[in-house]
Amino acid sequence: MRVRLNLLPWREHRRLAAVRRFKTALVVCLLFALGGVMLLDHLARQRLQQQALAATARQAALQPVEQALARIEALREQRLSIEGQTRALARLRSGQGTVVTMLLELERVMPDGLHLSELQLKDDEVRLLGLTASPAVLAQFMRDLTQASVLQGLELKRFRNLPAGDEFLLVARLSATWS
Repeated sequence: MRVRLNLLPWREHRRLAAVRRFKTALVVCLLFALGGVMLLDHLARQRLQQQALAATARQAALQPVEQALARIEALREQRLSIEGQTRALARLRSGQGTVVTMLLELERVMPDGLHLSELQLKDDEVRLLGLTASPAVLAQFMRDLTQASVLQGLELKRFRNLPAGDEFLLVARLSATWS
């Protein structure tokens, strides 16, 4: 006698249990994945917040340094301005005796037969207007002025023959800046 067992309900029950276990495992995995994603999101947000706080702190720490740098730059500009003024004053001081020296040299090289009627100083330009007995006296005067090296670029701008003598106009530059 052979016994025939119907294993279909048992197999069905086993298959259903396996499906339930799979679904349960799937739900648990999904819950763990969701929890992991939420944890990673929370950690990333926390890290971003920490970085933002650190950047704010660094910016706050840099602000006094930037203010100090701005003050240093302003002081540097003031120093450069003062140095420029000092150089200008030194140039003025060095040229202070130039006019006196020029007048002394004019007196020293002034030949007989030459008469200056006008002397104009404008910036570093000197204009000499006068009368001379002869062109040779004027030529000697110009040579002596050139050798004196107080005036540079000496030029004869005008020469006219008048009944009182020969009128001349000489233009030159002072060798040092005069203001």
